[in-house]
Amino acid sequence: MKRIFTVAAVIFVLAISFVAVPARRSPSAGDSGVLLAQEDVDFIAMYKQYLKNMLDRKYAEVWNSMTWGSRHLIARVVAEKTKGKATEQQVLNMLNTDENQVRSAYFNEFLKEADIKKIYETGIFALKYASADMVIVTITLDQDPKDFKILKENGVFKIDFFNSLLE
Repeated sequence: MKRIFTVAAVIFVLAISFVAVPARRSPSAGDSGVLLAQEDVDFIAMYKQYLKNMLDRKYAEVWNSMTWGSRHLIARVVAEKTKGKATEQQVLNMLNTDENQVRSAYFNEFLKEADIKKIYETGIFALKYASADMVIVTITLDQDPKDFKILKENGVFKIDFFNSLLE
């Protein structure tokens, strides 16, 4: 999955070069050992909705549901690929506002490289761990399990997809 992110970042750099503006334990739940973060939140459904929003090209919803860390990771990697033409903060600002459709271009290229549809349709999702501030959802694809975090930021659970990809 690291390769997918790296390829997507490189493609994004190419896309940005065409459109960018110059530098500007609560008690355990049964025998599963899973801790409950909030009983009213379906974290599996939350993660699936995140992937579905990506597939439906609802990139504002995808971006807004991402953690601060995942947003900054994308901006940092892309800024490094510009070799000094854009700072992390400049790229982050462009991603935040979708200036020149930078965010849209990034996710469009990411979808071409990453088989999010396969993950969404055939991945086996399981809640591995949940606390008041962090949830871990395991997604198994082709018998290869991978843990993905959901973190609470400012009282709201956010998807830490891109940081989790690199762990």
